[in-house]
Order: sequence, then C-alpha cells, then structure tokens
Amino acid sequence: MIQQALILSLQILAIHAITLPGMIAERPRAIVATWMDKTFGLKWSKTIQKPLWGCIICMSGIWTIILTMSFDLKLIFIVCGINVIADKLIYNE
Repeated sequence: MIQQALILSLQILAIHAITLPGMIAERPRAIVATWMDKTFGLKWSKTIQKPLWGCIICMSGIWTIILTMSFDLKLIFIVCGINVIADKLIYNE
C-alpha cells in the first residue's frame, strides 16, 4: 500500500506541476479557471480549483479517488501525509 501511495503522490505532484505557470497544461488550466470564475464566482471558483490543481495537499483526496477508481480512506490519508511532507520540502514553509 505504501508503494501505491508513493506512486499516487508522485502522479498528483506531476498534475500540480504541469498546471503551474509556464508549464504544458497552464493554458488549459487558465481556460477552465476563467470559465469557473464566470460560472461560480471567484470565491467558489477558488474553492473548487484547490483540489483540482491548486494545492498538493487538497489534491490528495479527489485525485486518489479518480486515479484508483475507488474510495479507500486509508490510502487517501497515506497519500495526503506524503503530500504534506512533499509540500513542506518543496515550498519550505
């Protein structure tokens, strides 16, 4: 399970990284973000965007479910824990 969690965590980090400014998926992210801003308003749009691509820790739950096509709470928590460590290492907070 730890190996699966590490793989999922790296996949989530990759999704986050490719949506950053200057990366390959920046433009699609910007298009979807603009649509969400207009459709849901800025407050709700930002809330929805965090687990999709904006926050490595917030992405753990939704992306673990999407990538495994199952709801395994233990696995979600393990991936989240790994992502917390990764976030602290990457962003030095």
